[in-house]
Amino acid sequence: MRWYAVAEGLYGEALYKLLDTQKQEKESQDKLLHMAVSHFVDSCALGAKSQISYLVLESAKSMWNALIPLLDQPHNRKLLIKPLSSVHGNLKQVHESGDPDFLVLLYSALFACI
Repeated sequence: MRWYAVAEGLYGEALYKLLDTQKQEKESQDKLLHMAVSHFVDSCALGAKSQISYLVLESAKSMWNALIPLLDQPHNRKLLIKPLSSVHGNLKQVHESGDPDFLVLLYSALFACI
């Protein structure tokens, strides 16, 4: 299960690396970013099932990097409520509190989306 979680994280990272802001239109960039966020959320969920808190935290950090460009539009913020809530639940499930500064950023993004 843990290797599947790592694979989901790598899949999301590969999608995020495909992003080229100079050559792609905004709609294509948003699709890639939403797909990457989706895979990071899956990675967090699998990491939580495996009870590997470090994996959940690192997947959440990778998701954070992918969702930053999506926070600029209200439509994208509405679509991010469910993934952010899911990651919050996974972090809570594994009792992760190792990086409080990151958790504050993550929760502030969730509140901004709501």
